[in-house]
Amino acid sequence: MIANIFHQINLFSKLGKLLPFIGTAVLSGLEVCSIEADVARARLILSVGISTRYIFSTYKKTPQTSSEAEAWEAAKKACGGLHFLAVQPNLDSEDCVGFNLLLDLPFPPV
Repeated sequence: MIANIFHQINLFSKLGKLLPFIGTAVLSGLEVCSIEADVARARLILSVGISTRYIFSTYKKTPQTSSEAEAWEAAKKACGGLHFLAVQPNLDSEDCVGFNLLLDLPFPPV
């Protein structure tokens, strides 16, 4: 029995098939490290490389979305930080045009 479940973020495109390929190309040019939920500001933060972070997405802040973001972060922490980003052409697709396996790691001591 697997004790922990992988936690994921799926990226969907409203622009049909074009954005997943652009998004995959952009993401493939970066060293994507992790995604974290910034619950206070209702956004997802994409960490790339050693010291670069981008606002990856925003969402409407409601008690439900805040609860889901907190639960996602807690579950990700319970898995040792393991999570992934999947890029799909649309919500109904089972195809995956991009995939990043991600791991939150603590900063090394200085």
